[in-house]
Amino acid sequence: NNKPPILNTSYNIELDIDDFFEWEKNITLDKKNKSSIYLFDNKIFFSAKVISCENDGVWVLSFGNDIVLIEASGTCEINKFVSFFTTPDNVRLYPIEL
Repeated sequence: NNKPPILNTSYNIELDIDDFFEWEKNITLDKKNKSSIYLFDNKIFFSAKVISCENDGVWVLSFGNDIVLIEASGTCEINKFVSFFTTPDNVRLYPIEL
């Protein structure tokens, strides 16, 4: 609804990453083996564990206790962590009611 979030408030959200990830361009293996998200130089960087890869290029990732879906090409290694990045305009957060 385009309202800014209220500081120090918890929200249940759906994360939508609208980008295509190409191996060695904007997605690589990550040796840290830890889920993370951070903003640097106007890019949002994610690290997550690959739990499955579908034939249509959709990768299912474990991001902490949550699941994230991305579209990617290239090597897909189950149970490995990947690091990928995109720009903030490709990321949408939607509040959800549980």
